[in-house]
Amino acid sequence: MSKATDAVNTERDKIIIFAGIFDPVHNGHLSIAKKALECGEKLIFLPERVPQHKHGATTYEHRYAMLKIVIEDQPNMEVLDYPRDQQFISDTFRWLKLQFPDKKFVWLMGNDVIEHLPKWPDVDKLAELDIVEILVGTRGSLNHATTNADIVVPVNVVTAKNNELNSSSVRSDLISQKSNLPIRVREYIENHGLYTSINN
Repeated sequence: MSKATDAVNTERDKIIIFAGIFDPVHNGHLSIAKKALECGEKLIFLPERVPQHKHGATTYEHRYAMLKIVIEDQPNMEVLDYPRDQQFISDTFRWLKLQFPDKKFVWLMGNDVIEHLPKWPDVDKLAELDIVEILVGTRGSLNHATTNADIVVPVNVVTAKNNELNSSSVRSDLISQKSNLPIRVREYIENHGLYTSINN
């Protein structure tokens, strides 16, 4: 078997997990997700029901619905409805292992998450949970503290178009930022009166 075939088969064994609040999902999320798919066969969006470090988030039902919209024309992407309020490392990846028993995981996260990861419970168990790599969509360079001995799997950077976007800036000025939202997500926001009205 050739090295190229080995590489393809290895990618088929990996699922990319993209957890977050997605309030709202925007073109930056989608761009980084598409880029990360080079490392696996499927990408799973895993929206957090009750954000642990953010108050006043849009309801889970709306955030989940907007994610379902953006994957409609993305055959290698899926949204999963994780049943617990918070996504703790061990509980979440054990649950994911039940959904994908024969797969390994690549954990895709933002720079804001990786900075705090070394302090999270069970961060030393990543390999045991079949997490083989962490991908960080970053707007800058990684802090070396995030690659210390507690993170026992490789940490790599992934960059893509709109890497600098964040949901906070989109929410704060939907009028100027509307081009940074998928069209049907913009329509959903307007139809449901989320955030503030989007004007032409």
